[in-house]
Amino acid sequence: MKNNYNNEKYLFQLFINKNSILASRSIKNCRIIFDKYLNKNYELDIIDIYEHPEKITKEQIIAIPTLIKKSPLPEVRLTGDLSDTEKVVNELIY
Repeated sequence: MKNNYNNEKYLFQLFINKNSILASRSIKNCRIIFDKYLNKNYELDIIDIYEHPEKITKEQIIAIPTLIKKSPLPEVRLTGDLSDTEKVVNELIY
């Protein structure tokens, strides 16, 4: 699979409950996938829902963990621990 089709930097927001076991798994999975497929050409903003409840409303988060690709467009959302690498790559990167 070819890495990153373009040089545009990817911006992701990961909404988590930092006290959940899914939080650490989701963060780890994101970093592994993005480091491999985006050559570290990304920014991952990790948002704890209890520290920033206003962002939940703004982004209309209904499940956690939720990962949002903000750029490049189109915006895409995935929920869960992001352990399905193929799905994450196909939905968010290619």
